[in-house]
Amino acid sequence: MQEDYQRELENYTQLWKVYTRNSLEQDFRNSLYSTLALVFVPSLVNVYYIFRQSVLKNAIRFSSIISCLMIFHYNLNKDFERFVRKDTKDSNLARLYMQNISKTNIIFPYFEKETIEIFKQREQSKNQQ
Repeated sequence: MQEDYQRELENYTQLWKVYTRNSLEQDFRNSLYSTLALVFVPSLVNVYYIFRQSVLKNAIRFSSIISCLMIFHYNLNKDFERFVRKDTKDSNLARLYMQNISKTNIIFPYFEKETIEIFKQREQSKNQQ
């Protein structure tokens, strides 16, 4: 059990490294915008409620942070789903790490179909040459 957790943690770390190498690329544009929203939206909400008093100001401040985190998480997952459909070095590594994580985490996608499609495309390109 502990070994599975260590392997999953290592795969998450490697997946994060793939994200940091490609975070400014076109593939991760939505998660980049979500990151900017995560930085600026709670700050702007906080500034707004400094000048306008309300009973629900603390709840709205907290909910703006939570909603921005949820939107970032959603966009990051969607960006990774699009990213692993490509046939590049980093996307292949990301798919490998995600498949390793999915062995212990059942809610993580496995991307079996995408891997088979990329393999078939490689075979077709080899046959054409």
